[in-house]
Amino acid sequence: MYPKFPDFEDITIENREYLAENIWNYQPENSELTFTNLFIWKDHFNLKWSTLNGIPIFLATKGEPYFFEPAGFLNIDDVKKITFWLKDNYGSKVIFSRISNQFSSHLDDNFVITPQREHFDYVYKAKDLIELSGRKYHSKRNHLSNFFKNYTYEYKEMTIDYSKSSVELAQKWCQDKRCKDDMDLLDEFEAAKLSLENFDALRLKGGVLLINGQIEAFTIAEMLNDHTMVIHMEKANKTFDGIYTAINNLFCKHNLQPDMFVNREQDLGDEGLRKAKLSYFPDHMVEKFAVSLKD
Repeated sequence: MYPKFPDFEDITIENREYLAENIWNYQPENSELTFTNLFIWKDHFNLKWSTLNGIPIFLATKGEPYFFEPAGFLNIDDVKKITFWLKDNYGSKVIFSRISNQFSSHLDDNFVITPQREHFDYVYKAKDLIELSGRKYHSKRNHLSNFFKNYTYEYKEMTIDYSKSSVELAQKWCQDKRCKDDMDLLDEFEAAKLSLENFDALRLKGGVLLINGQIEAFTIAEMLNDHTMVIHMEKANKTFDGIYTAINNLFCKHNLQPDMFVNREQDLGDEGLRKAKLSYFPDHMVEKFAVSLKD
């Protein structure tokens, strides 16, 4: 039995088959709506889940509660039902956050829809990330060439054994970032650790770069919809010049067809991260919105 609104439960790995199937049938565009992201960030958002008329809904309860995008198209009466429930029980002003146009376009004029630029997803043509062709990718090709020239490396597909070893690299990343002094970075480490420790159960894809037999970079991903791969995590030892460019390029070469797309998630308003994501020249952005009820 699955929870039914207004009852909510924690998200567990045992929920994967049911939730992943429903999410896949919805064919989402936004990176939040995968079972993996919901599971590995559940503690960061204090996420709970329920169902309403057979559609999974997700409630973030950290701070002022709000809903993520449902894994399906709720009819407008059900949207209003959970809207008034949220306002009556928590007094929340924002009803939904990080929802895509796929869902927001079905809302009526009783709702105010506000863009959330910091949550827009960056989506690239796989062909661009594989080939890095043209003048605009000149610096990326230089980084890649320098990496290939300066280091003896091996690219391997992620396995459960490599995923266990990759936790050590994530721990080093955490130490270098002093993430114990920053709760958001600490939560990012915990999310990376959860994804690596549950790599097989989550049915993820990934790749690692080994230098001198040691894992110095890894990436974790999965299919978001039938034409897009979403990159959940990418960590590397940046003392190796060009290593981030290399893990990105090699993973795409080994796992994507040129006519596919790659969603590399959002920048969260971080200027450095925004600059890095723009430097790969996204094909388009997945716009996301906050939704509130008109006064």
